[in-house]
Amino acid sequence: MQSSVSAGGDSAYDLTAALLVYGSQIATLHQPVEHNGRLSLGEGTPLTEESLRDLILTVQPSPCLEIFPESLLYRDTTTTVWFSRPSVRRLWFTTIPALNGQALHQPACVWAVRSNSLYVRAFRSPRRPTPTTALLAAPYWNTNAQGLVCTGSMTCPARTSLETLNAWTDGFYNSAFTHANPGFRWKKGITFEGMWKLAQDKPFPTQYLAPTNQTLIAWLKEIIR
Repeated sequence: MQSSVSAGGDSAYDLTAALLVYGSQIATLHQPVEHNGRLSLGEGTPLTEESLRDLILTVQPSPCLEIFPESLLYRDTTTTVWFSRPSVRRLWFTTIPALNGQALHQPACVWAVRSNSLYVRAFRSPRRPTPTTALLAAPYWNTNAQGLVCTGSMTCPARTSLETLNAWTDGFYNSAFTHANPGFRWKKGITFEGMWKLAQDKPFPTQYLAPTNQTLIAWLKEIIR
């Protein structure tokens, strides 16, 4: 007796193993067993890291070889996180003519793409952030309290890979910053336009960025949960 599945066209695949998942903590791997012409699952064995790796190689025999850039902080099947150091970029403000199209100093930022949604936070140091780095609210319109970006006018890459990280940040900076989303804030004592005018000729004044009361690792756990 055979058990197989068709994937369309002329392709068909024989059953060689089954994975059973119990809640979020336990998984067992089972081999098919034939008895009196009937197919059933044999006794399961606990899924280990090694057997999971073997299972992945069965369905993806040629994993993509990637060399991680220094800017990469975290990567899994749905989420990619990286950082950018202070830089100078042109920004496009549809309602602030004095700043529209101006080359402005940018703070260091942490970026995350999860399931094609973009997030951004700022931080003070120009060095690579660590899990305990304190994050600040990024000084950008079109972002909410969690750092989620409204990508309305933004050109987003079709996929997220190590080769498209710059395309994500380029698309963000080249988009039109149109409005402040709910939760967007900065410290008192300066206007939004005044804060950015200070960044025309000097490094961005991060002293005016509002604290998020989150470390990098806490923010990522909030996004990934």
